[in-house]
Amino acid sequence: MEINPRFAPAGASADVRPSWMFDQIEADSELDFVIGLRREGGDAHAIATMRNHWQHYLTDEMLDTAVELGINAVRIPVGYWITEPPVGGTSAYEYGFSAEGFVTGGLNHLQAMLPKLRTRGITALLDVHSLPCGQACISNGLSCDAPYAFAASNDSMPGVVVGTIPRCKGEHHEMEHGNYSTSRTPGAVSGIVSWGDVAVESVAALARWIASLPPDLSQVIGALQVANEPALNTPGYLEAVKHFYRRAIRAARAALAELPLVLNFIYPNDRGLDEFMKEVKPWGGALMLDVHWYLNWAGDFKAGGDESPDKSARAWDKIHFRACHSPASTWDWCSKYGNDVPVVLGEWSLATNHDAPLDLSDATTARELRQMYAEQLAVYTFGKAWANQSDAPLVGHFFWTLRMGSGWDPRPTTEHPHGRHVNESSAVQSLEGYPFQVWSLLELAAHGIAFSMKEANSETCEVVAKPCISMAERSERKPPSGVSYSKWDRIETSDDESEPAATQPLEPLLESRKCNADRDSDEALAKRFIGHLQQHSKVPVLPALREMVARFVAVTDKRENASNTFRYADIVAFGARYQTELVNRGMVDALCELHRQMLDGIKLESPNSPKDAVVADMHKLMDAINTLEALRTTTNAAHFFEQVCSPSRSDTARKLTESYQKGDFAKRAMLRYCFKDTNVAGDMERCSTILL
Repeated sequence: MEINPRFAPAGASADVRPSWMFDQIEADSELDFVIGLRREGGDAHAIATMRNHWQHYLTDEMLDTAVELGINAVRIPVGYWITEPPVGGTSAYEYGFSAEGFVTGGLNHLQAMLPKLRTRGITALLDVHSLPCGQACISNGLSCDAPYAFAASNDSMPGVVVGTIPRCKGEHHEMEHGNYSTSRTPGAVSGIVSWGDVAVESVAALARWIASLPPDLSQVIGALQVANEPALNTPGYLEAVKHFYRRAIRAARAALAELPLVLNFIYPNDRGLDEFMKEVKPWGGALMLDVHWYLNWAGDFKAGGDESPDKSARAWDKIHFRACHSPASTWDWCSKYGNDVPVVLGEWSLATNHDAPLDLSDATTARELRQMYAEQLAVYTFGKAWANQSDAPLVGHFFWTLRMGSGWDPRPTTEHPHGRHVNESSAVQSLEGYPFQVWSLLELAAHGIAFSMKEANSETCEVVAKPCISMAERSERKPPSGVSYSKWDRIETSDDESEPAATQPLEPLLESRKCNADRDSDEALAKRFIGHLQQHSKVPVLPALREMVARFVAVTDKRENASNTFRYADIVAFGARYQTELVNRGMVDALCELHRQMLDGIKLESPNSPKDAVVADMHKLMDAINTLEALRTTTNAAHFFEQVCSPSRSDTARKLTESYQKGDFAKRAMLRYCFKDTNVAGDMERCSTILL
């Protein structure tokens, strides 16, 4: 049970949020909640409360809805104490209290869940979500002042010997300052001396339990996750975390020779892991890596792939772009782990802007969230994040979480002995003002935002397919009557402004009419330019910028002997959606530098020959630079092409069309940004005046 205090302390981790998964009960951790229950109502009251939660929080109806949402695997978080008998008891199935004071007996309900999952065709990933102090000052089972789980007392990395555990301390913290007590004593159980030993034994015990299950139940369990977000936000623990994993893998393999074991590394202890994976993979049995990706906390996306830690609100277009493009540069699977290590996305959600409140009943908000859901679903389902990662071994993903506990109170009363939802709240209906609705898949589905994961569409994140301008904006910015979009096939300076023939009706400004062959051609060209950027760029280009540059070249490429109306519509869409990134110098610099390096790299007797593939691509690149610099200078793609297609409307439009047709924008960009010729400053200034 992840439970948070009523008020988060100043400077607390982002994981400590008031009224987090439960808004009717507050505590600094599950253990603190149980301690409070025992004080308020006695031991029986505490045990009954936890039994109510385990038995009624997730119902059969909710599992049926999960199936309708296309869910075929669930990640079940458990605490390290789940396989421990109560103090004075002999079996983990007995209800009572563990050595630290957790309610025991949860294993009954975990085992009862397995046949329910089996009948629905759902596989379970068991996740040891809470270790004895797996993080510092995070409400994960306990809230300790340091991650004591990641050390042992009998080796070169001494850990904290089993005993009282210092609590997290901080200004205005609600937690009772002092220590958590325990009835454990070092060495009472052979080999259990430190909290690191307790952590390793909890993994081993859960592995033994899985191995002891009858086949019809054990087969429901598809993997065992050894730890969750170890030492989150606490630097300097990378070697200790790796040491724990070495021990835990060996301990689990003693009972489970083949079941996949899942390892999770989290910032700031998640770098340079390639050698570690090479070390442990030969030990036998499958290994997987769990990566967590939340748009909620990652900083603003900036051209070039930079992430900033500020909490400034991001606009929807920025969020959509990051949903499609940022995971690749953030996960960086290949350089960290190697291509042959399967990756599972253990946690993602629809939360944005550091849990900014969102009104799901608002039509615009619901539409944007549904789009963001579709975008993330596409990236995670098809295992690629659009930046040279088409072969990334992403094997599955888990939304956090199926339901939130808004309005849920498991404490028994005379009227409600099994707990209750207050004020008619439910798993799909939060209380008014509850700020975490977008973390609940069931509630999102009830609002029509989440849909079946089987409907994931691999083309959702295609830039040209995005709706970029709202209907309201479109109605306010109608193109002048008489503009012939058919002229976009070939830019002309003719005075003829006649309407297109009846057989060539005007197309909506931002609707793409591309066929599959055109889409395939775009994709092939984008991939080819990713290769050019990798081969010819003197300075490494970050994956996110590399992807955007390559796709922009593909969008601006014209086809021979075919209508290119959609091409200019796609450019308008690209410019409207990614205006901030296009205006940034980084993109035009990358294009200009690429052209220069490609020019230096070719050795041809006739460098202007269109037969050479590289030279042909350089022509495409110049077209892209020409369009990009034009859009950078005008900042309004739709208005730009309206003028270009209507050259007789004004002297400005005629000059603009002539400059664009001659490639003047590309020439100026190359001189200024690539060859550093400052003599064009005057021309650039005059050009800007014309365009504005």
